[in-house]
Amino acid sequence: MISRLSEGLIILSIILSVCLGGCHLPAVEGDFGRPTAEDLIFYLYKVICGPVAREYKERPVELSQSESTKTFTLSVFGDIMFKHSLERFEDIYKEVPEELLESDFVFGNIEFPIDQSVPTSGFPRFNASVSYFEKIVLPLRLSVASIANNHCLDKGADGFIATKVLLEERGILALGGTFPDRFSLVEIDGITVAFSAYTFGTNGRSDLYNLVNVARLNSIGLDDNSIDSLMETVREMSRAADVVILSLHWGLEHEITPSPNQVRLAHNLCDEGVDLIVGHHPHVLQPIESYRNSRDKSSLIIYSLGNWTTAMRNSSCRISSPLKLEVSSYGEVVSIEAFPFILDLERNRFLPKRDNEDIPLSIATFSYWKGEHR
Repeated sequence: MISRLSEGLIILSIILSVCLGGCHLPAVEGDFGRPTAEDLIFYLYKVICGPVAREYKERPVELSQSESTKTFTLSVFGDIMFKHSLERFEDIYKEVPEELLESDFVFGNIEFPIDQSVPTSGFPRFNASVSYFEKIVLPLRLSVASIANNHCLDKGADGFIATKVLLEERGILALGGTFPDRFSLVEIDGITVAFSAYTFGTNGRSDLYNLVNVARLNSIGLDDNSIDSLMETVREMSRAADVVILSLHWGLEHEITPSPNQVRLAHNLCDEGVDLIVGHHPHVLQPIESYRNSRDKSSLIIYSLGNWTTAMRNSSCRISSPLKLEVSSYGEVVSIEAFPFILDLERNRFLPKRDNEDIPLSIATFSYWKGEHR
């Protein structure tokens, strides 16, 4: 028998489908730290009915023809989430090419605290074990990680600080904290790179915003000085470095395109000095964009890399495409290789996604699995 709750969800999804059919999708902020009724209802609709798309014109990515003789490589992963059962299996990365992991920098968003003083826990307040970190995260060879996301304070200040300390003990630069600075400088072959990470929110833990880089990245037009603060950080990074890379935990969950507000903010950030935006949070892949900024340079915007590890059953939430980028000393991307994968929850292994179904064209164009790599 269908429970009353299931019946209610089915009826709600039908009502929403009728109401939303042919209409513009609602303008929401998607921050459950300050939820509205519209936020909650629309989120429920997407969970029940599947991902949605907003108006967005995807364009081919134009790679830079930079004459710089100095470059570095950067591999980027999306949301690394806590799915404790994965650590029981061997060879989950058997089909992940070495080439993806052999970069000057490897980046990922670690979306869980690791606080050994309290028990592990899953959704909605995550806390992972050190063994999970060692089995699932360390094999990716991360050298840089964002810990600025909506789950970073799931175990409070102690959990956030413990995670940062653990990463740095393992030689991983942890981004997203306000201490000692909001951004970090790293030098590679004479190129100075500035890294920073921001999140749209922390699931209501506004009392600890002094620990984390937070800005209302999903704002729908509300005045907020947090964006001004972010812009000032970007200007400081630009003055200090040759290349500026910004990780943003932003966007709306279960949406396969960025919102108009995101696009506008991304362009403004690139005009101010950002060369590369690495986005995550929506749980699904979104397009990438090359943007000719006001500095007469080409910035690359990665709106969402999707989930890398996850317990979500929907197939679109298990598709990700890490990217390997070659970046010039001018901050322009000169080459891209995309590595589309799907996490097979039956075999507990990452499988190459060669058919490009549910892969944005701007990413599929650069698929590693094409041609000689097939």
